[in-house]
Amino acid sequence: MNEFDDAIERYIKDNGIDMMIMTTHKRSLWKSIFNTSMTKEMAYHTNIPLLAIPE
Repeated sequence: MNEFDDAIERYIKDNGIDMMIMTTHKRSLWKSIFNTSMTKEMAYHTNIPLLAIPE
């Protein structure tokens, strides 16, 4: 996990968050190959439900 993941997890725990909502963005082929989606990353690392909404 990186600093972003740690900060989100800490915020969730400190504030009693029940659900997280994130927007997804369409990315180019090169960006999708070399950079992981933050929404996908959070889906694997969070313990609460995650709702992903397309932009």
